[in-house]
Amino acid sequence: SRRQRIVGIAAAVFFLLAVGAGISAKVAFDQRAAAVAARSQAEQALSAATETANRLVFDLAEKFRNVAGIPAATIKDILDRARALQDQLIKSGQVTSELKLSQADALIATTRSLLAIGDAAGALVAAQQARQIMEGLLAGDPNSKDYQRKLSLSYASIGHGQKAQGDLGGALKSFQDGLAIADRLAKSDPSKSDWQADLLVSYDEVGDVQVAQGDLQSALKSYQDSLAVADRLAKSDPSDTEWQRDLSVEYDRIGNVQVARGDLTSALKSYQDSLAVADRLAKSDPSNTDWQRDLSVSHDKVGNVQMVQGNLQSALKSYQDSLAIADRLA
Repeated sequence: SRRQRIVGIAAAVFFLLAVGAGISAKVAFDQRAAAVAARSQAEQALSAATETANRLVFDLAEKFRNVAGIPAATIKDILDRARALQDQLIKSGQVTSELKLSQADALIATTRSLLAIGDAAGALVAAQQARQIMEGLLAGDPNSKDYQRKLSLSYASIGHGQKAQGDLGGALKSFQDGLAIADRLAKSDPSKSDWQADLLVSYDEVGDVQVAQGDLQSALKSYQDSLAVADRLAKSDPSDTEWQRDLSVEYDRIGNVQVARGDLTSALKSYQDSLAVADRLAKSDPSNTDWQRDLSVSHDKVGNVQMVQGNLQSALKSYQDSLAIADRLA
C-alpha cells in the first residue's frame, strides 16, 4: 500500500542518515585521535629535547670544571649558550617534574664550574635558580626525600657562591639551611650512606665559614660533628678507602683549629690520629701517590707541633719520615 511504501522510504532515509552520522563520527574520532597522537608525539619530542639539553648542560659543566687551558670567558660563553637553549626548551611546553629535577641538577653542576673559573656572581644566580626549582617541586610533593636532598644541595651551592663573593654571613646562613635538611634526612635513615656523607660535608661547609669568620669555638664543634659522622661511616665499611680518607681529613681539620686556638696537646693528638689512618691507607697501596702525599703531610703536621712544643728529637723523626716519602715520590 501507499502508506507502507512511505514507511519503507522513511526507514531507508533514517538508515542512510544513521550510516552517514556514524561515518561522520568515525571520521571525527579518527581526526581527533590523530591530533592527540600528533600532540603526544610533539610533547614527547619536546620532552626528549629538553632532557637532552639538561644533560648537555650538566655534562659540559662537569667536564669544564676540571679542564685546564681553556679561557674562562670561553667556558662561560659555552655554558651560557647551553643554558639559554635549556631555558628556551623548558618554556616551550608543559614540563614534567622529572625534567625540572634534571634542570636543577644541571644548574648545580653549572654552579661548581662557574666557581672554578671565578664567576661567583654567575654561580650564585645558577644556584638560586636551582633552589627556586626545588622549592617548587617540594611544594607539590613535600614528602619527597629526593627533592629535599636536592634542595639541601642547592642551599650549599648558594653558600659557595656567597662565600666566593665575601658574604660570609649569607654563606653561613645558606650552609646552615642546607645542614638542617641534611641532618633530618640522615636521622630518618642512618643506613643511607649518601645522606650521611651529605651531612658530613654540610658540617664541614659550616665549619669552614666559621673559621673564616674567626669563630674557632663554633668551627671546632662543627668539625667534631663531622668527625663523628666520618667515624661511623669508616667503621661501617673499613674497606671503603674514601671514607677512611675522610676520617683522616676530619682529624686534620680539628687539629688545625686546635693549633689556631693554641691547644697544642689536643692538636698533636688529632694529627697523630690522622697520621694513623693515613699510614694504614698508604701501606694498603704503596702505588697510590695521593695517599703517600697525605702521609707525608701528616708527618709534617705532627712534626710542626712537636717542634713548637720543644720536643725537637721527635720533631726531627717526624720530618725525616716525611722526607723519606717525598724522596720516593720525587
